[in-house]
This record gives sequence, C-alpha cells and structure tokens, in this order.
Amino acid sequence: MAPVPEPREYDISQHMASFGRRPLSTVLLERECLRHGLGTLRSGGLTFTATDPAGRSMVFSRTGSVLNSSPASSVARNKQSTRLLLEEAGVPAPRGRRFAGGQFDAARAFAEQIGYPVVCKPVDGTEGKGVVTGIRDAEELRWAFDASLEAARGAREALVEEHVEGEAHRIIVIAGEVVSALISRRGAVIGDGERTVAELLDERQALRERNPHLIGRPIPRGEPLDRLLARQGTALDAVPGPGARVEFSYGSNTHQGGEHAQVLLDMHPSLLEAARRAVALIPGLDSAGVDFIIEDITRPLQEQRAAICEINSVPAIDSHEYPVYGPALPVAAQLVARAAARAGLQLTQPAPEADSATLSVEMTVTGRLPHKEHPRWFAETARQMNLVGSYRRVDDRVVRAVVSGLAENVGVFLSRAYDGSEHSAVHTVESRPCVAPETDRFKVFDADPADSWAPRRSPGSLDLPGDVAHELLRGQEPDLWLVHTALLEAGLSTRSLPGGSLAAAARGSRPRADEASVSFSYVRSTGNSFGGAAMTRDRAALWPLLEARGVPTPLWRRFPVGAHRAMTEFADSLGWPVRMGAPGPGEDVVVEDAESLAVSARQAGARSRRSVVISSHRPGRRLDLLIAGREVLAAIEHGPDEARTPIPVAKISAGLRGLAVRALAELPGMALAQVHLAVTDVTAPLGDQQTLLVEGITSARQLNSFSASGLPGALELARELVRRELTRSGLPPEPNASSPEGAEQVRQLELLGVPDAEATTRRMEALAQRIGCRPSQVQADVARATLRAEISGTPAELALLATALLTARTGARADAALLS
Repeated sequence: MAPVPEPREYDISQHMASFGRRPLSTVLLERECLRHGLGTLRSGGLTFTATDPAGRSMVFSRTGSVLNSSPASSVARNKQSTRLLLEEAGVPAPRGRRFAGGQFDAARAFAEQIGYPVVCKPVDGTEGKGVVTGIRDAEELRWAFDASLEAARGAREALVEEHVEGEAHRIIVIAGEVVSALISRRGAVIGDGERTVAELLDERQALRERNPHLIGRPIPRGEPLDRLLARQGTALDAVPGPGARVEFSYGSNTHQGGEHAQVLLDMHPSLLEAARRAVALIPGLDSAGVDFIIEDITRPLQEQRAAICEINSVPAIDSHEYPVYGPALPVAAQLVARAAARAGLQLTQPAPEADSATLSVEMTVTGRLPHKEHPRWFAETARQMNLVGSYRRVDDRVVRAVVSGLAENVGVFLSRAYDGSEHSAVHTVESRPCVAPETDRFKVFDADPADSWAPRRSPGSLDLPGDVAHELLRGQEPDLWLVHTALLEAGLSTRSLPGGSLAAAARGSRPRADEASVSFSYVRSTGNSFGGAAMTRDRAALWPLLEARGVPTPLWRRFPVGAHRAMTEFADSLGWPVRMGAPGPGEDVVVEDAESLAVSARQAGARSRRSVVISSHRPGRRLDLLIAGREVLAAIEHGPDEARTPIPVAKISAGLRGLAVRALAELPGMALAQVHLAVTDVTAPLGDQQTLLVEGITSARQLNSFSASGLPGALELARELVRRELTRSGLPPEPNASSPEGAEQVRQLELLGVPDAEATTRRMEALAQRIGCRPSQVQADVARATLRAEISGTPAELALLATALLTARTGARADAALLS
C-alpha cells in the first residue's frame, strides 16, 4: 500500500495529554453509549457502567465487555496457550517453545534448531514490553531472554519463536466480523545528511504528541535503543546519510515506538477469514485483537508465509479511531452496539435532523470537591474545550452540571471530570444525555455561601459599566485598574468587556465592543496585533526571527518532554549551567547538572504539556525594559535573589536602550511590550558587554513593579501609556475642566480645608459623569468622605463612589454612615 504522504493530526490530543499512558478506550466507549441514549456511571478511570431507560445495564472495563468471558481472556493472555490452539487448528502460527527462567541453555539450543533470527517475548506480557525481534545470535538471545523474564507479568517464563518476516497488523474482530485492520510498522526515521539520529527522533516524537493514541507512548530511550542502533551500525549522535532508514524499535507495538495506519480495505479476504477463525478458537471470546505478521496484505494467505503471533482479549481501540495514516473507523460505536445487543440493552439513534457531532449531558459528580478549587477547575476546563453549560453545587459532596458541545470533546471532558482538580477526590461521575442548553457560555451557580467562589476571570468579564467595574478592578487586577483610572482621568467613557479588557470612547457615548475607539486588555493595547502577541508566547518562534535580523539571542533548542538524553547532550555542548523553561511565558530555571535537568524538564513539561526549551546561561545582570513605540519608559533590574528593582532609564546606556527598541521593532505588530536583556553592565556601551543577549519579549505587565514610588509612579506610567494610545488612535484626551457648578464646588471645598480643591472638583465631576448625575447632587458630602477616608484608611475611591451613589440616589447624607 502506498504510504499516505502526510500524517494525521488531531486537535483533541491537546486535551488528552493529562491522561498519560492511560488507555483511552473507555473515553470513546462512554461517549458512544451516551450518543445512543444510555446513561453511564463512571467509578474508575478505566471502568464504567452503561444503563438503558429500562434499567438494564452492562459494564465496560477498558474494552472488556459482556462479549468476552473471564476464562477466555485468561487463555488469550497466555501466548503459549494461544499458539498451541492455533497450531492444532491449522491456523498459521510461528513455531515456538516456552522456557522457564533457568532454562536459557535449552532456549539457545532451540533457537539454533529452528535457525536464527528468532523472537523472544514473555509468555504473559502486555504492551510489547520485553518483546525482542530479529535476534541474530546467542549473545543477543541472552540479553533478550533476560529482558523477557523481567517484563513477565506472572510466572517468569519466556517464549522463543521463529522470526517471521513481514509487518505486524492488528485486526479487530467483534462478534465474528472484522471491523478494523491496522498495520503497525516498526518505528523508523529517514536520514537527511544533516541531522543526528537523536534530532530525527525528537521530530518523530513531536508527531506522536499530536496523536491521542501516541501522546502517552513516547519513543523509548535507553539500552534497548542503543543496542538496536548499534546493530544497524549507527548511534544517537550519528548523522545518517540522505535516504538512510534507521529503525528505532524492535517491534511494531506502538508502546515501543511503532506507528499505525488503517488498511482494512486493502487486506485480502483470506487474511480476514484467518483472523476470524483464530478468535473463534477460544471459547467465550467474541471481541479481540489479532496480531498478524504478514508480508503482503494484498496476496492470499496460501501464497505467503504469515503467522498470528498473539490474540488480545482487551485490545486498545483508540489507535483505530486515531490512526496516524488512513481513515478513522468507528470501532467504539460498533463495540457498544454488539455489547448492548448481547446484554439486551435498547439503544436509540440520534434523530436524522440532529447534529450527530454534538452531545449534551447532565452530570452528577460526587466526592471531595473543594469549594473554591473544583468549580474553578471545572469551568476553566469546560471553556478550554469549547463546551457550554452550567455548574451547580448541591452540597459539600455533590455537584450537578450540564455540558454541551462536540461529542468528541464531551467524551474527553467526562473522563477529565472523573480525574478532577488537584485536591479533589472524585468518587463517581453519573451522566445521561439531555437537551442542549440554551446558552453560549459556561456558567457557575450556587457556590457555597460560606466559601463562595466566582470564576477566576478578570472582573472585566462581568461586562459592567465603568463606575462599578473600577472598584472591583482595583482589588483584583491592579494593571487594569491603573489603565482604567488613566482613561477616566482623560475624560473618557469606559466599559469593562469580557476577557479582562476595557473599551473607551469619547465622553457622552457608551463604548461597545465592536465600536470602541480604543481598547486595552490589562496593559496590552490595540496597538499590539494578535500575531505579534502570539509570537511573544513562543520563544521557539521568536528567537529564530530575531536571529535572522541580527539581534543577539541565546543558543537554544526545543525538546520533547521525554527527550532527556538529547537534552543532556545539548546542555553538555553549551556548558553548564543552562536555562530551562516552557516555550511560552513563565520563569526559566537555572539548571546546574544532568540530574537537576531531568527534574526541571518534568516540571516545565507539566506547564507546556509537550516540550521544553533549553538555552545558554551567561553570567551577568538581567534587565526588563518597558517600551512603547520607540521609547524606553521604565526599567527593572533583577537581583541575585530574583528581587526586581526599578532603575532610572537614564542609567542604562544608550546602546542597550537602542538594542531593546530595535528588537521590539523587528517584531511585527507590537507597539507596547517588555524586552528582557542579559548584560554585563547596564551603564556600558554595547562593545564593552561580555554578555549581551535578548532573552525574550513579552506583553507589558505588572506596572507597579516598574515604579520606585509604588502606586503613584505606576499610575504615571499608565497615564503615559494611555496618552500614547489615544494619540495613536486619534482619540485625544479631554481636559476635565470645572463647570460653573464646579466653581461653587471648589469654593465649598476650600472652606472645608481640602487641599488642591480644584483637582478634587475635577475628580468629583468625573465621578458624577460616571454615575449619571449632576455635580451639585453630590455636593460637599464627597469632600468630607474623602477627608474621613484618608483619616480612617478607607480607600478614597471607594469612599467617593459609595457616597456619591447613595447621595445621588437616596438624597441621604451618607458619608457619616459609611465611615462611622
């Protein structure tokens, strides 16, 4: 069969990384049960019960179901028993013999009798562990024999068989019908004359991380791989010539590095019939995976040497639903249908007019469900997976929820809901299909009053008018509060929008998300493009761009999380210590040795899910420069203990400032950002720097840390950023001059002894405009509230807002009640 040129990739894989090596079959089976009208109760990561409306039930454990008896599964698990049954029935099987742990000499004699090459594997094993193929001599057999005994699940016994040439195929048989056939090829890379074997393996590993079946099955590294490469006359650090094929797995099992493609339509009927006969030979086995070594799947069985080497009673089906090459086949749906028919359950089919790609379910989750953590995790996970619905707490140990979206996403979400948040301990997840909710978002209701929680979003997502959102922002989102304050001082009407954003328009008009003249997301403004901001979140994309433009950057390389050997070799070439972190935002750690490297890789990989970046570490000082346009507005120096200290911009040499500005200018669509430098001396020119690197560019954040004077200085920075953005957008600030009413207000404030009465009046007028009343309605209550707030320690803005609202809406003199 001609290979498909491009491997398939699956978007859902990013949401399945947390499953690790856990079999995904029950994820698919539970989804299909719900799609066909059954309710499910999950009480284990690999087990669930399905029930129809009449109360009839069936259980799935992995792919084990009512179709298989327990004894049948035991027979199939023992490879020697299976081989004997096949031989007696005339079904093609390899010649072989079983040997106990102390019978290596007999195993060697048998291998010489049938002739090398041979295969050695555990009599009772799984996932291809301990299976070594193509053994060519007694020395290699000794090592393989020991490896097989080590991998044996029960008795320490090994099976030595003749080596049958051909590719391994997994054929799924359900109730006497072949429903899928995959070819599992030995893992191999093709040389290009430039990259090492290790680099080619890293590229292949990246492909596996975009496939749900392979994401938890990294390419194994270690002694077996070293031996296999040595057999082929190569090594991890060798550079294979163009077109040279280098195998990296002994067998084709995907756990050991194999890759799979769907070939059912190409397989000769005689081969399919042999697979059906093999399953039928084991009484009580109606669902199985047949491992068939075949030279040519298009030729009849009688014309070639082929052999069935194993029958698996609990085959993984996710590889058939997520093949690397070829079409995906609905094996889970067929298994559910056949199992339901055997158990007498009634399935329903989606209505013809319904969208079969979507699914809505009601869930009841029980267990230890932390009040703050669990609803936050639940809602954030649902939103990340583009699901809508609701979450309601019934009591301390019960939650009810509705989730709706793509059926594939809902199925994965149900399993993740059983895993739960970090500190939860979920006991059961009960689900049943329901009508799709009439909403376009995911909402959380009825949090525990004693420990209430709102989704951890910016208060801007409350979609409130500027006056109400402003006080919420002050306590929870300081950067956004600073920008909001500066916009209000500029005389603009504001509105808080979903996602931590602000829209601003000229005074007197109410901003709308689609019509605002200017908008901010935290400190990021409309001057920053989506593409530019996205590049700052991936150094593996940013650094090559800067390198191409002649900007000095660290020596670096990106690695899959599991590529520890390649990471260590690269770190050795850079020289210790090195820096390591996720490709995206987040602090790097300095790693001193190979042992620390492995630990740090796991931690960084937990954040990125896929890969880590290792870069050179040079001694020196580290600076963060806040840049708007082509001007450095503020700077921070990192101390030895990672303390961040603001320093005057004038102290930094012109050459360093120019380098930072140039680096930002090379990044399209970024008008406002922080540039991170590693230097020797902040005051020295470029030519005198022994260390000079642009380590990253990120969106602006934490304005407060750039100010030596704290909040007042940060507010000045926010005012400058707003001024620049308003000028860029053509929306100039409006001077907040006092009105005729304001003149009388100034006089009253002066009589009260309020310092800077005119500035206070402007604040009062802005406040009155925000709440929709006249300044005269507020009168001197605001001034007295401000003074008393300063004495009592109450935030002045909160006092102003509460007093103005109460005075304007009730006519009461509220300041005394507020501050008493």
